[in-house]
Amino acid sequence: MLENLPFFNRLALAAHRPTAIARAAATLAVQPVDPCWGNGSVFWESALPLQNLLNMPKRRLSGPVKEVKDAAWQVLNGLVSEHTVHEEHFDLRRLGGLVHSAEFADHDFTTLEQLANSPLAADYRVNSYGDFMQVLGRAFSAVGTASFLELYQASWQGDRLFWGFSKGGLAMASAVTYARTHELEQSVPANIHQLQLSHEGLNELETQFICLLLEKKLFAEKPLVQLLAEHHVLYARLVLSTDPKHPDLLMLPLSSAPAQAVGEGLLQAGATAMGDCLRACCKPH
Repeated sequence: MLENLPFFNRLALAAHRPTAIARAAATLAVQPVDPCWGNGSVFWESALPLQNLLNMPKRRLSGPVKEVKDAAWQVLNGLVSEHTVHEEHFDLRRLGGLVHSAEFADHDFTTLEQLANSPLAADYRVNSYGDFMQVLGRAFSAVGTASFLELYQASWQGDRLFWGFSKGGLAMASAVTYARTHELEQSVPANIHQLQLSHEGLNELETQFICLLLEKKLFAEKPLVQLLAEHHVLYARLVLSTDPKHPDLLMLPLSSAPAQAVGEGLLQAGATAMGDCLRACCKPH
């Protein structure tokens, strides 16, 4: 037993332990995350779903120690903010994507023009101004009784503006494509929900945690699970979304030597630090 060893032997083992943990973590098979992964897509849900951090309940975080989960929740809670801007005359040609894309799960496009010209939008072809008005009417019918459009924008997705309704996306993509081609201005009232990444919040996160983006499958594999359990590593895990394409967050407190060692080892293995990823794909506010 460790407690039966002479004091200086115990001290040497304690000093060596983080190094051994880091070395073990560095041997794990880890796939790095593309910093700008999903950011060129017309589909909001293709990018890193940081919007899910807004008003996130604490129960979304898992891990062995409540205090670590609470601290992780606290810093994540200050990472993203939202404010709404109203525009009375929003030009529809500025639209660049769709928030709701579950029905297009097996497809991806970088422009609305590509989507409008795909087989998915075959029922919304626009060949004349009459077609344009008809298709535009079909898109607006999805808005229902709303008196203005609901649009979304996120700093980690550039300047792209996304159609926020669950229906009408294909019709709107076709209408916008025609309007751009023929330089037709069509202005309507709109609320733009702007989501901003906080530079201060990101710095605060990195003073407390090593925060890594890891593939979901890694958490189901024995090497990582065993490493965390055997060394009683403190951590918090956040499943950002149920989409298998989206990575999960592993947050390792810097106040714990074993946790820090795991984080440093995983970085050596190729893991992506969330802070590096976010700084590469956007300019925090």
